[in-house]
Amino acid sequence: DADLHAMDHLRKVAELLVLSIPTGPRDQVVWNAHRIYGPQRLPLLLAGWQVLDSRPWKSRALDRTVFVLRPRNLPGVRQA
Repeated sequence: DADLHAMDHLRKVAELLVLSIPTGPRDQVVWNAHRIYGPQRLPLLLAGWQVLDSRPWKSRALDRTVFVLRPRNLPGVRQA
């Protein structure tokens, strides 16, 4: 779950995040390479973030989605 922990840490220190990740119709771990985020894992990854925009990015090798994210309100952090 290192990906989820990293996103939680970034949520505490980032004002804006541009995130490009492999996405697909189902969740999948491609051993020793990467994870494909689908309907189960993607909401966990984006928990605590407001999605400002998202765009598909298609390539021959891998379909990705580019997200522009802003952290949701955190205790003790004032939002602009």
